[in-house]
Formats: sequence, C-alpha cells, structure tokens
Amino acid sequence: MVSKLIYMFLIAISILISALVAEKTVKKRKGKIPVAFALFACLMIAFSVVSNPVINHIAKFKTPESAFKFSHSEEIVDVVEGQESCMIIYKTNNHNLGQDFILKSGDRYEILRSFSFKRVSNTVAAKGGIDVYNVKKTKDYYITGLLIETDEDSLAVFNNKNEGVKNFVISDLETGNGKVKHIFLYDTVYGSIDDYCLIINGEKISFNKS
Repeated sequence: MVSKLIYMFLIAISILISALVAEKTVKKRKGKIPVAFALFACLMIAFSVVSNPVINHIAKFKTPESAFKFSHSEEIVDVVEGQESCMIIYKTNNHNLGQDFILKSGDRYEILRSFSFKRVSNTVAAKGGIDVYNVKKTKDYYITGLLIETDEDSLAVFNNKNEGVKNFVISDLETGNGKVKHIFLYDTVYGSIDDYCLIINGEKISFNKS
C-alpha cells in the first residue's frame, strides 16, 4: 500500500511539472505550439519517467505474486518459475485465462513493461493454437495453448522430456454431441526452443521462432 501511494505521488508531481513546462513552452513560443500538443508531449515524458519499472527501485517485491498484485487485481491461478523470470497465469474478467511476466533480480522480483517480452512463435495444431513467449534479455521461453477436448477424443499432452504438461480447464460445456472442454496448457523451457516439442494425442509439434 505504501509503495502504491509513493507511486501515485510521483505521478501527481510529474503531471504538475509537465503542466508547468507546457505553460512556459506555450508562452515562450507565443502561441505557436497548441496547448494540447505541448501538454501531451510533456505527459508522455512524465509517463516514461514514472512508468512501472521505476517502482522497482521503490518497492522491493519479495515474491512474483506481490509484483503481479501491484498492478493487477485478478486471481492468480499458477506461477510458472523460469530461470530468470516467471509467468503468472491468472483469471481474466471474462472467465478466460491470461498471462503476465515478472523478472527475477537476485532475491527479488521486478515488474516488466509490456514490450519487455514478445511472442516468438504461433502454431496451429489439430487440437488448437499454441504460442511461445520469450522474456527479452533472458533465455526463458514460455509455452501456452488453448486446446479442445471432447468425450470422443480426450487429450494427452507431453513435452519432449515425456513430462505431462500443466493444464487448466477453462470451460466444460454440454452439447448435443457430448461434453466439450476448452483447456489452457502451459509449460516453460530454458535456453532454446529448437529442441523443444509437444506431443498432443500423438501429433508432434515443433516450434520455430517467427
């Protein structure tokens, strides 16, 4: 709570400074620069100054959960530990699942900007779609997928180490042809995804960086 108050105080101070700078800029230019434009430019500077990563120097997040909860209110489903980062699986407001990423830094955890991770692979398999994400400047790769399971064709998912892959049932619907489940699966691999693969009901799925 204290960290959030400090963070909000910094935002307020930055906005105030930005407004004063915008006013002086407009006066100096004698109206050549519209007030709205000058204020917008200054607000962008303020935002970059007080963006989330700055809070990492103020708040010492001892767990990935505490770092996630600083800017999120959603329920955490699972925390996937990588070597240099973590992936948080959480419930979204529309009863789906989402993921976010937290950086490890020694004995604490840091909030990341949205552009600090990227999707490096997107694959469409017979049972659904699978994405691979990488946290930039790390060798951590995270695999997520949304698959469909029916009464007639249950899912069996393993990775290249013959390990069962974690999964979470998002929905379980009764249809005229029996039950249909939407299943969110997730895994992690360190180093490279070149040798990593999934075997879904006998179908081997390899991943290449896009």
